[in-house]
Amino acid sequence: MNPNLSNLDHNMLYIIGNGFDLAHNIKSKYSNFASWLYLNDHEPFVENMEKMFPMSDYGHPLIWSDFEGVLGRYNPAYIQSYMNVNPADIYNKNDVNESMATVKKIVRCIRPLMKEWAKNIDISTVEPRFTLNKEAKYLTFNYTKTLENVYYIPQKNICHIHGCVDSNEGLIVGHVQPRDTIIYTGKDEEEIPQSEIITTMNKLDKCVKKQLDKHSIFFDSLGNIDSVVVIGHSLTMIDEQYFHEVKRKINSDAYWCFTFYNQQDKSNIDSFVKRINLSSDKYDTCNINNNDYEIKKSTLC
Repeated sequence: MNPNLSNLDHNMLYIIGNGFDLAHNIKSKYSNFASWLYLNDHEPFVENMEKMFPMSDYGHPLIWSDFEGVLGRYNPAYIQSYMNVNPADIYNKNDVNESMATVKKIVRCIRPLMKEWAKNIDISTVEPRFTLNKEAKYLTFNYTKTLENVYYIPQKNICHIHGCVDSNEGLIVGHVQPRDTIIYTGKDEEEIPQSEIITTMNKLDKCVKKQLDKHSIFFDSLGNIDSVVVIGHSLTMIDEQYFHEVKRKINSDAYWCFTFYNQQDKSNIDSFVKRINLSSDKYDTCNINNNDYEIKKSTLC
């Protein structure tokens, strides 16, 4: 079945998240990233990440299911413990510098390794699942070229807000929670290492304002948009500033449609529309897990 999510009579914007690629059975989960790392001789990186970010869910490391969320919720004390710098010891700058070099190397590897993995995600056999409006605009959070290579959407209509596999630039992955680097514990052996850890982790800030400025031409072109279709985005707060900017730029009477796959998606939608102050008469939902695929013309009026 080819779900119809297009309406050629309207000026449309699609907002595409990783659920869009997953709906095409593309192996683009963070757990796929972990598997790729193991298969390509990066097992030490996996082990280091799981030690630095030890949060888990029923024994499974959250770093491979909530990658960016975990990066934003890191605990400097945990990472200091991973560095084998014992807060009870007398502060030794040389030991700390050596340990910090290891931490910095791991953090610096995150984005290059993710790009190498993304470049190796195979979409060569993917078939279209949806009917999309080729004349619409597309804001995609995905690194893959599914829109271009599977749906033949013109590149001029697409904004890869966090980068693309064929770009010369690095991918944008990280958190939106830079922290104050000043730590107050009264102990140099705690304050200095943890302050350096925060400085290092702050470099993983997504810098949303910088991305909005970089893609300002695209966002400024949204003034005539009167319908928005969101496919496969988790609607977490990590990317919420982009949605606020979309809402600010598009037609104030624009109608939104959010696709969902399961009940968790529906709950995320309910929370999201409240956070961005979207009234109930301005949006609808569409279940892409069964035959409720078509966004009828009346829905986007």
